[in-house]
Amino acid sequence: FLSRFDETVEKLKSGFSPEVAEVSVTIWKKYMEELSSRPYTKFTSREIREQESSELGQPLRSVDKMIYGRLAPETFDSFHQLKEFTKNQFNLKVEEVKHG
Repeated sequence: FLSRFDETVEKLKSGFSPEVAEVSVTIWKKYMEELSSRPYTKFTSREIREQESSELGQPLRSVDKMIYGRLAPETFDSFHQLKEFTKNQFNLKVEEVKHG
């Protein structure tokens, strides 16, 4: 996940494209779906924000602006926030598995 996600974010940084932003968020959704066994790929950003942590609100809004508003962001922090959220979820899953 990390290498594929980072690769698409680097593509965005070198030349913004709403399509690449969408690929990045799709990679994220697919990984989160595998990690959590929840249908992230079927959820809209709004549904994810409503059902998950409030940490995802701002980053998903920002990514939606990139994709649907076709607006290049000033920074790509939203992707960093999604990545950090996912790393935390992975660590929680590891602990859950360790403790049965």
